[in-house]
Amino acid sequence: MFNNKLKKFGICTLSLLAVSTAAYAGGGYWQERKICEYETVTINEPVTYCSYSGSVYSDHPNVPGGRYATKTNKINGHITCPSEVYTSRTIKAEVDDGRWEFVRYEGSISLDNQSQSYDSRQENRVIENSCRIEKVWIPCDSRRGCNGEP
Repeated sequence: MFNNKLKKFGICTLSLLAVSTAAYAGGGYWQERKICEYETVTINEPVTYCSYSGSVYSDHPNVPGGRYATKTNKINGHITCPSEVYTSRTIKAEVDDGRWEFVRYEGSISLDNQSQSYDSRQENRVIENSCRIEKVWIPCDSRRGCNGEP
């Protein structure tokens, strides 16, 4: 008895699947679409890297001496880097015996190195005069249906 019910359930499920597949199989509509050919091109953009280093100092009365700092800037274009740049750092430092605070160090640091390079990226572009209007077949599917419209 249980096997008969299982067979009937399987046949019903299979029949339902066949009916829903048949409703969409081969169905669709024609639609005019703009079709274009594309090419991938590499874009090289010039950049300059400026590397700086030096000592920065705090104006906190209980923190003597400076801290070594570095900084690298990336600038669009092939240019000459400025000879120095301002930078600041906030560092947790011991200001009294056992007492720590966040201390700001700041100052100008000098140019160490300058290099020029290119940043490359790829871009898809439409090939000139390649676009055309074509009729394309839009198949129906179970989510969108098939009413002859997109």
